[in-house]
Amino acid sequence: MGVLAVGSLVLAVIAGLAWRAWNARDDPGPEPLSSLPLYATAAAACGLTDIETGGRPRRRTLDGRRGPLRVRIEQTVLGEEEDARRYETRIVVERREGVVPMTLRRERRGFLRRYLSSREIEIGDKGFDDDFHVTGPHVFVRALLDARTRRLLRTLLLEIDLQVDRGRLSGALLVTMPWLLHEWALARVLGVLLEAAGRLERPVDVARRLGENARLDPVAEVRLQNLLMLVREYPERPATGEALVAACGDASDWIRVRAATALGERGRATLLEVAERDPPDDAAAAQAVTVLGNKLSPEQARDILGRALRTRQEGTARACLIALAHRDDAESVASIARVMSVEKGALAIAAADALAATGAAAAEPPLLAALGREVGDLRVAIARALGRVGSAAAVAPLKQAEARARAADFSRAARQAVAEIQARLPGASPGQLSLASGEAGRLSLTEDERGRLSLKEDVPR
Repeated sequence: MGVLAVGSLVLAVIAGLAWRAWNARDDPGPEPLSSLPLYATAAAACGLTDIETGGRPRRRTLDGRRGPLRVRIEQTVLGEEEDARRYETRIVVERREGVVPMTLRRERRGFLRRYLSSREIEIGDKGFDDDFHVTGPHVFVRALLDARTRRLLRTLLLEIDLQVDRGRLSGALLVTMPWLLHEWALARVLGVLLEAAGRLERPVDVARRLGENARLDPVAEVRLQNLLMLVREYPERPATGEALVAACGDASDWIRVRAATALGERGRATLLEVAERDPPDDAAAAQAVTVLGNKLSPEQARDILGRALRTRQEGTARACLIALAHRDDAESVASIARVMSVEKGALAIAAADALAATGAAAAEPPLLAALGREVGDLRVAIARALGRVGSAAAVAPLKQAEARARAADFSRAARQAVAEIQARLPGASPGQLSLASGEAGRLSLTEDERGRLSLKEDVPR
């Protein structure tokens, strides 16, 4: 071999070494410890098919499928750190058919959260709602985000910065361990992503899915929101009736009341059962009493009232007072009056308002008797009530109470009550004055037997 040929061979070897050195500069990343291509271990563990590998130095990829889902796994270099490169594996799972236009992002704090909150859907699961900002069509969002799906998505959020956008789930997993262990961690994350993506397919029967969620979800508020959505969007579907009947046996009394209310007459027994429970769920029992209304007998309303007062369930007690106010029997009026005479605060005021709502003459004596109680807000409520049910006999006590009062709000209420009473008297008009003879030739204001004011002369002519 000539000198020229030897020189050419040496140059070729040097050029090859230089080329390899240049490629090493763009190191594509850690290699698997087996002869399999990058990410093949994770792909095989998750059952991917139609696998294709590609990419370029520093950004190698693996594409595959599992059923209707397309998968891309991509290696990227984040940068240099202490003479070593940092890598991450980006994962995208995408659905091309049956896509719901729903988005999920990690919940942000501060101004951006307030700006976006008007479009956000609250699922009713506090942990999930705190983790995710969710938008999309309400019916499909509630149908899809059942307990299992929410749990999968929250698990993924611990591993990757998960994003869901119209059937596309994506996130990145940092390479923080030897490559073989990283691929097994990737396989685990990818498996959860694939299951979550499979559960986000548009349901064939949305009403049926909502009904299942309303019956089976472990979170009461989520069950309620699914039930309300079902009633609002699919009132005539068989699944709706089935869900309402099932909800009458729910562990939550509030859900039972909402379901029983929607069932109408068929739900009356459930409403009565919730109202009579001892001790009651105050909000649920109050709503049950309100819905039952005049379907409650006076005896039932008084029994529930007594139990609510004993257990200090003020919402239920107020609902019972309103129910009794629409009864015209003396015993109901007496029950309301007893509450006003012994209670303080909101319940006493509610009782005074209930006495006014009865419109009964029997309501006046207990109201007058309670007028002397030195409780500001209660006295105002009593004055308002006397303005509605009081007779001429209430005018003088109201004026005397007003004369002693130091509170402007009671004075106004008392004057208004007197004006309302006088306007109801036969032949009278509000503020009417009459002339009557008095003594000493002077005119003075007096009250006649009907509570009206008159001008009286002090000295006869």
